[in-house]
Amino acid sequence: MTDNLSGISSFRGEINGQYALFEYDGKTNMLTYYFDEERVPPGYHHLKLTVIDRCGNKSVFENKFSW
Repeated sequence: MTDNLSGISSFRGEINGQYALFEYDGKTNMLTYYFDEERVPPGYHHLKLTVIDRCGNKSVFENKFSW
């Protein structure tokens, strides 16, 4: 995730409507999530990622995935 002008202020990841802790690497602009089978068992799931820049603009990415 990147913002070319003001920069990223905050982000929130959710899986199946529950908060999910993502790690952000500022050098590569990558988010990483390490799956815990007790919390997110293998199968189909819904991912929602909300990102807010320093000007208050908000982008939401949603997708379904399986693992």
